[in-house]
Amino acid sequence: MNYYDRDKNKIKFNTINMKCIGKGTCGKVYKHNNNAVKIYYNDTAEFLRLKPERFDLFKSITNPHFIKLKNIYRKNPSPFDKNKEFVTAAYETAYYQEDKTSIIEKPMDYLLDNLSELEILLTYFTSEHILTDDLKYCNTILCKNDIVLIDPDNYRIYKDSLRYIALRNKENLLNLTNSILYNSLKDYDKNLLKDINVQLIKFNVHESTNVTYQVSKVLKKYKTLRDYYMDNLK
Repeated sequence: MNYYDRDKNKIKFNTINMKCIGKGTCGKVYKHNNNAVKIYYNDTAEFLRLKPERFDLFKSITNPHFIKLKNIYRKNPSPFDKNKEFVTAAYETAYYQEDKTSIIEKPMDYLLDNLSELEILLTYFTSEHILTDDLKYCNTILCKNDIVLIDPDNYRIYKDSLRYIALRNKENLLNLTNSILYNSLKDYDKNLLKDINVQLIKFNVHESTNVTYQVSKVLKKYKTLRDYYMDNLK
């Protein structure tokens, strides 16, 4: 199918010959050459699609822990200005290779160091009034060295209280940590899932909470997540 960028350049995504590398409630993600492209389902509501102005903001962010956006497309090639009435049909990003080594086997520093870097990134998001809703395991890629946030479609620009944004982003980071831990447990022993709460690590979060420090107090004495599970879940 043909798609058009904001300069009316045409590109064809032949999904029949493209490898699907992910899918969700709003669309599918395909590998396209050395990039990835998310194509929305035709019936995906407009408010669930990444808008051009947010795309431009997110594209300007250069960080190894945040998806690199490249281009945005629509289906209709008729005249339009670059943002007005642009309904996103697809967008292209860098492609990230997930590490085949399970996180439960990696040194604990992998999780804690990445968590620290993600907290710095979310602090920057807060300063830019970006509310990072929808942080969860399936919206990350655990690469060899970095944990990368992908699928920012539901991130919002919130112009009110920075304290509120800081609090929400801190809560979302803790939720993401627990989502990663919970889903990694499936690789270790699915039978243990019935014995635990989804929220593996709990503490009260405030806008000034150092989430990484609080998580590290629980995990830093273990060499790997496997050690943590063996000590706490049996």
